Amino acid sequence: MITVPMDDTVRALQALADARATYEMALGDESYPLLDVRIYETATPVRGSAARGNVYSESRNSYRIDAGVDPATYTRLSRTMLGPSSRFGGLHISARTASGHVSIEGSLLSMSRTGGAVRLQMAVVSAG
Repeated sequence: MITVPMDDTVRALQALADARATYEMALGDESYPLLDVRIYETATPVRGSAARGNVYSESRNSYRIDAGVDPATYTRLSRTMLGPSSRFGGLHISARTASGHVSIEGSLLSMSRTGGAVRLQMAVVSAG
């Protein structure tokens, strides 16, 4: 199980909230821009720390990313989602600001395909 140093993650995510960042998600050898990115803290329905699929842990509050991505990634992303895939894989997101770079590791919780757009909801495992 991965233990998240949430203090470092929270500081990195708060720095992104104050900066105009551009985001890219790496899938294998290719990178895809993330659009309309929203990073937010949310309450979780757990009473204490809980392991999610022995992949990451959550406490009472956790961070999520909601973002749009190129519909061409849909099939590849379905193989990385926690739960339905036995070949689960983490997501690697790169955020660039005028003052630097933040790497975010995440887990895909859900995705929806509406019209020509794909929306992703990811749990933040770590950032820094």
